[in-house]
Amino acid sequence: MTNIDSEKIRRYVQKLKKLRLGVTPYGKAPHKPIFLLTQIEQVEKGQVSENKFFITPEFVADFKENFSLLVKTGHKSDFIQPFYYLQSDGFWHIKTKQGEKLEVFIRSFSLLDEKVEFGFFDPDFFALLADPTSRLFLQNVLLDNYFPDEKGSFLAKKSSNSDPVANLEKFMLNESNALPVIFEHPEID
Repeated sequence: MTNIDSEKIRRYVQKLKKLRLGVTPYGKAPHKPIFLLTQIEQVEKGQVSENKFFITPEFVADFKENFSLLVKTGHKSDFIQPFYYLQSDGFWHIKTKQGEKLEVFIRSFSLLDEKVEFGFFDPDFFALLADPTSRLFLQNVLLDNYFPDEKGSFLAKKSSNSDPVANLEKFMLNESNALPVIFEHPEID
C-alpha cells in the first residue's frame, strides 16, 4: 500500500470487523457496512475527493442500489440510520449546519438534510480511503466479513459499470428509448 501505515490499517480493519450492528427480526442490521461500502464507492468514482460526505441524490441512489444487491432479508434500505448511528463506532462524525452536536436520531430525511452539513471520517481513515490499494482492501474486509455469499455477484454487478442515476438521467432526457434500470431487487428468501 502506498505510504500507508500498517498499524493504521490494522486498527481500522478491527473497527470494521466489529461494527455495532442493531439486531432486528431478520438478523443483524446490514446498514452500516453498506453505508461504508457506498462511501468507498463514492471515493472510487471521484464523487468525494475530500473528507466531506454530503447527502446527495447520487449517494442515496448508490446506497439503495448496494442494499438491493447485498441484502436478501426483509430489512428496509434506510439511509438515515447508518448516517447517524455510525458515530457510535468512533471514526465517523457529523458536522451540523448550526455547529451543535447531533445527539438525537432524526427519522425524517428532510430534517436530516436540513440539520446536517456533511459527515466525515477520522483523517487517518479517510487517508486509507484515498489510497486505491487500501481502499480495495477495506472494501474486501467489509464484503468478506458481512456479505461473503453475495460478494461475487456484487463485485460482478459493480464492475459492469451500471450507474442507476445516469440511467435515469438518460431516460429523462430522452437519450434512450429503453426504460431505465434503476435498482434490481433480489428475491427474498
